[in-house]
Amino acid sequence: MTTEFSCGHHVYQLRECWKRIQKLQQHLKKNKKDYYSKLALAKLLSKRRKFLNYLKRTSPEQYKLALKESTNN
Repeated sequence: MTTEFSCGHHVYQLRECWKRIQKLQQHLKKNKKDYYSKLALAKLLSKRRKFLNYLKRTSPEQYKLALKESTNN
């Protein structure tokens, strides 16, 4: 049985992805020429988009909650 707090659950992975994106964005504000971090950010943004598309397709209710939660942060 999976809950939204288990590390394999898509909602949990999406939250962790958002946290890493925010952390990388803060890092890139200070280190503008860090190209490896820019690449990592681009990959994370792509991963987040794929998670959101999956959520939208499989459970629209959780998709709406995830979007609402992301705008609150």
